Amino acid sequence: MMIHWRAFIITWLCALSGLVYAATPQFPVASFDIASIKPSGPDSGLTRIILQPGALRATSAPVTLLIQFAYGLQDLQLIGSRGWMTSELFDIQAKVSDGSIRTAEHFKIMLRSLLADPFRLLIHREQRVLPVYALMLVNPDRSLGPKLNASNGDCREPTPTATTANADTDQRPFCRVRIVDGQMISTGAALSDALMLLSEIAGRQVVDRTGLMGGFNYDLTWAASDHGRPTDSPSRGIDTNGPSFFTALREQLGLKLEATRAPVGVVVIDHVERPTPD
Repeated sequence: MMIHWRAFIITWLCALSGLVYAATPQFPVASFDIASIKPSGPDSGLTRIILQPGALRATSAPVTLLIQFAYGLQDLQLIGSRGWMTSELFDIQAKVSDGSIRTAEHFKIMLRSLLADPFRLLIHREQRVLPVYALMLVNPDRSLGPKLNASNGDCREPTPTATTANADTDQRPFCRVRIVDGQMISTGAALSDALMLLSEIAGRQVVDRTGLMGGFNYDLTWAASDHGRPTDSPSRGIDTNGPSFFTALREQLGLKLEATRAPVGVVVIDHVERPTPD
């Protein structure tokens, strides 16, 4: 089963500004305090993974999607999945009592722990040469597109302990990149921070070959029906007749994705079980 942004939604509850999509250092909590895993009912609806500080909720989620999110994988990077892992769907509610999970990387680590227990997931990692996209500059003179601008330090790096309450001394927004309704918006994030999102949209692993360093501000906009939020879900008036994602990337940011092959890390499933009902 091909899993792209059009097939599911990962939702950040962004009103809680401590939630960021960026790599962070060591984390204090390794597993959820409370977790409930049940087979999805016939009316569970759209596949979603909803994240908020200290809690994760998944609806109609196949195990393959959970593994891909937990390890940051594309379809080709997950080896050895069983048929039931895509055909059977699960609803999950998991949380920690102190709400201390606030970053994407922390959620991934916690989800790995959850998969290792009720699903008895055992994996190992390998390197394989796979089809990828290389993110490159369009212009030979290395000039940037009109909507790609180097950051001037107008954002702050996230930390595992950052909260809205203790951030009063620094009013700058977090350095981050996010995606919603045919838009990818960066506030001072490095291009490397967007690689997973770019990979989800493009449908294969994206490797950075721009040579660009530092943080960037940009607001990339493309036809919402091309990629991103499913077309039958609520929209906030995004133009569905805009450029394709690949065209927007080239014209707005001065970047392009070129098909190539490269060594890519993969996850091989050694063992997995259906979870025991709660």
